[in-house]
Amino acid sequence: MFNDGITPEAIPERIFQVGKILSNKEMNSNELFNCLEPAFLNNDRSYFAIVKKAAIDLGVIVEREDKTLELAVDKKVFASLDNFRFYCNSVIWKDRNSLFYKMVAAFVSSQDELLKYNNITTPNVIQYVLNECGGSGVDIKKIRGIRFWLEFLGIGYIQEKGYIYFLPNMYIALRDHVKYLDLEKKKEYSIREFIDLIKTVSNVAFEKMGTTLNLNLAFSNALRMMHDRKEIELKKNLDSKETWNLYRSDIHVFGNTVTHIVFKGIK
Repeated sequence: MFNDGITPEAIPERIFQVGKILSNKEMNSNELFNCLEPAFLNNDRSYFAIVKKAAIDLGVIVEREDKTLELAVDKKVFASLDNFRFYCNSVIWKDRNSLFYKMVAAFVSSQDELLKYNNITTPNVIQYVLNECGGSGVDIKKIRGIRFWLEFLGIGYIQEKGYIYFLPNMYIALRDHVKYLDLEKKKEYSIREFIDLIKTVSNVAFEKMGTTLNLNLAFSNALRMMHDRKEIELKKNLDSKETWNLYRSDIHVFGNTVTHIVFKGIK
């Protein structure tokens, strides 16, 4: 999925708009084009073909032999942007060889490395992501495209105040993964059991971790936020055989090591 990465034209909101339109009525490409880019807008450059391809790649629409476009998922997926994001987080991580996946994994594993640059499109950031992705395929256009998806999927926050920073925090994505797994309330899981369950939905948070027991900044921030919001309880059982390390924080009440997680529930 998104084998060649993603470009700035195919933002999540445009794909959502395509699905929203087709959830009400099937139509051909010309009809859909006129809905998305009516003539009175006088667009200098059309984005329709790119967005249509992205929607097909994502599996939310299909194009029949007669060129009619129709929805390929339940209409409920497009009832809200939250529903659409939840769907995306359940399917988008399956292809671990796609450039999109590799680029997201690079940002997730970046820790605080990218915070020293004042813009995620600087040459230093592009080179970092390029190196993490094997040395090919990454350019400034794809960095600009993926920034919208990093925030939409809940991988981190894009802060724009004169500069554009990526703040690693997987809270929204992790919350979607936990909801998808439909975990049993009040059940205690070892941290390894919990992570193994998350990996059945997405391995992107652990792609660069290797065999260490050190959780990255994005995933650690997510666990701490879920703990603070009483959706989970982080625990450190002194008699546990295995202890995992959260990314160091000197301000969070819980500390920096964890052995177990109690799932409390998500509204």
